[in-house]
Amino acid sequence: MDDRQTKRSGYPLTIPDTLLLSDAMQRACAARDFQEIFRLVNRRTGSSYAVMAAAIGKMTTSRVSDVIRGVRGIRGRQVVERVADGFGIPGQMLGLPERPWEGSRSSTDSAPDAVTAPAALDMPMLGITPFEGMTLQQSGEQLLKMFLHLDDELGGDSLFLPLTRYVTRMAESVRENPGDGLSVFGQLTQMAGWLALDANSHSTARRYFEAAVRVGKESSDPGLMASALAYMSLQETYRGRPSNALTLALDADEVEPHKLTPLTRTMLRTRLARAHAGLGNEDLCLETLELVRKEFEQAGSRREPHYVSYVDSVEIAAQEGACYLDLGLTSKAVTSLTSAIGLLSIHSPNRVRDRVHYLSRLAKCYLLDGEVEEACRTASHALDFSRTIGSARVTERLGEFEALLNPYNGVSSAADFKEAYRATTQGTAARIS
Repeated sequence: MDDRQTKRSGYPLTIPDTLLLSDAMQRACAARDFQEIFRLVNRRTGSSYAVMAAAIGKMTTSRVSDVIRGVRGIRGRQVVERVADGFGIPGQMLGLPERPWEGSRSSTDSAPDAVTAPAALDMPMLGITPFEGMTLQQSGEQLLKMFLHLDDELGGDSLFLPLTRYVTRMAESVRENPGDGLSVFGQLTQMAGWLALDANSHSTARRYFEAAVRVGKESSDPGLMASALAYMSLQETYRGRPSNALTLALDADEVEPHKLTPLTRTMLRTRLARAHAGLGNEDLCLETLELVRKEFEQAGSRREPHYVSYVDSVEIAAQEGACYLDLGLTSKAVTSLTSAIGLLSIHSPNRVRDRVHYLSRLAKCYLLDGEVEEACRTASHALDFSRTIGSARVTERLGEFEALLNPYNGVSSAADFKEAYRATTQGTAARIS
């Protein structure tokens, strides 16, 4: 019996690890999709509606049925907590504090609090053995390169779990010897936050980013601190909270700027520009984009950390396009996004997720300009590419475009895209289950 089941020996129902660790359950919990969670528990464990209702408590069999059929939802925090406790789902998976039955791990060593992985699951606390002939730092750097390469090809949905397992175990190794691997541990922690963000698991992403900030401080790495804060700013931009995004971007910009590399400073300016664009601060946004270009011109003058390796001419053009789109400058946005897509095709054709995002933004530009046919054609290209990547964020962006087509239901191209979008998302759901 594993540790989680041992802790829950007095509970009537505990879903098995095979279900808890499945992609389907991970996605459902990240999205708080209780219809899918209930359906998975019912079908994968054989638990009846009555058993599920009894495990949750204060819930009738008919309500369990209603949730599974999509007739009713679950929104109240107390009900969400009862679901977590009833099925044995760790609190972090549903954006909750640690549940009483999980129990906090105690540690008798004096390692700094920064060396802690905010594990998404209750994983065994075993250290990591470095790759043969390498230090832990070197092994971590190789792993980071690999995940950075795979990220744009596969997306956060499938990469998050394996990386967080490694990070959780690496935390133990770094506790024992902070002199080997602390820096790259922080970078991998930040990467885990990014993958969680790409999977739309926002509370988990925030915890990993905050952990990366702490590791950056502990390892005297201002670049990592600034980068993790900048990711938090981008997360707030994605969530439609531009004021919070601006505060975090300004905080990141103030982290020992004289010690930061050109690409790090370039990235920080893009986050600041996105925040200003979200607030409609056109002049400040355009001024910041000028700084982006100036900082980028200095690239190559210093050795850059791996975690900003994605900052290139494609990224600059794409971020400019996103800013122009948020400001309603669609003509400029089309120019920048078209440039980004062209550069991507030439230099980085493997970056599938980026291509989908750029195409979806370009489609939105066309739609805002009233070019419905061109918008749907462009979005259809994005939809085709999206089928090869697992990214909840990609699906969300295409879903936003699909919703924008509602006023054009009488247009054949709009109806065709909506049908194709529904078929794609339903097919994805079928594959997941």
